[in-house]
Amino acid sequence: MSDAPSVSVRPFFRAPEGRAVSLYVLEGADRSVSVCDRGATLVSYRLGAGASGTELLLRYGKPEEYGSNRLYLGSTVGRYAGRISGAAFELDGVRHDLVANDGPNCLHGGPAGLHARDWEAEPFIEAGAAGVRFSIVSADGDGGFPGELRVAVEYRLLEDGELRFHAVARTDRPSPVSLTNHAYWNLRGSGDVRTLRARLFASRRLERRPDRVPTGRLLPLEGTRYDLRAPLDAPERAGFPLEDFDDYFVADRPAGAGLSTLAEILDPESGRRLEVASNAPGFVFYTGDFAGCRGLCVEPSEYPDAPNRPEFPSSVIGTGESRTLDLVWRVGA
Repeated sequence: MSDAPSVSVRPFFRAPEGRAVSLYVLEGADRSVSVCDRGATLVSYRLGAGASGTELLLRYGKPEEYGSNRLYLGSTVGRYAGRISGAAFELDGVRHDLVANDGPNCLHGGPAGLHARDWEAEPFIEAGAAGVRFSIVSADGDGGFPGELRVAVEYRLLEDGELRFHAVARTDRPSPVSLTNHAYWNLRGSGDVRTLRARLFASRRLERRPDRVPTGRLLPLEGTRYDLRAPLDAPERAGFPLEDFDDYFVADRPAGAGLSTLAEILDPESGRRLEVASNAPGFVFYTGDFAGCRGLCVEPSEYPDAPNRPEFPSSVIGTGESRTLDLVWRVGA
């Protein structure tokens, strides 16, 4: 196989409404990546050539399960990643009621968010990379959100194995927007992720209520179990179980800075490592408790519940403005 990545397309599954969902396979010298047009979803990341490769993403047992994707496995999440309290917010003096799908709150844009939609797909080849460009239009009032929102997402596999996710959202009317990718990683290939080690480049997190909605307080991590700033080979990392994390961490970098590392993950047994970098102001670190701790997520996004929290950085983009999310995964042995 040439070192230059390639892209191919094949049938994936047929949705209940009859639409054929396609799988796009990006192949490099020592890994392959698959994405599908339902939810602009990252379906597979196999490290190693051919049949001997190891799957590093948590996946459903049947392709048809991506039709509903109840766990958001690998999906592009929007129009608003995370929870919005009371499934409502006020903008410019107007109340906007959303769809509650997490108790009284709206989670990840509601049950019919971008993760549940069919996107237009366009595969491409360029110098040193192969990828797929997805696009979708969310109408004014969709899920209760104001403004027509146009979103374009690109997955790009580079020759060196780096996988890039680039999302741009534009609106014709002021609206809160927060996108993310919800891939569940398991560097062991399968089984429990609690024995993996994590380093997070953050020294503060948002305090959360029992329903996982932020209280508005920023908490320092020093001296708490949430302080995961130590290197992966530090003594305190050994034997520390990665469980019961579903928290938003504020990235340790100046406001307005570009791409920087948010997290590093290590499987001590195989030696596999994952680095996650982004330009987002922070990220949710989630150890997959609702999925049996079989995969963990690093989800860069805007602050959750920012539409109801004036003390948080604003997530609203104005008429004709855009928001860009860049996300990079680097995997090595």
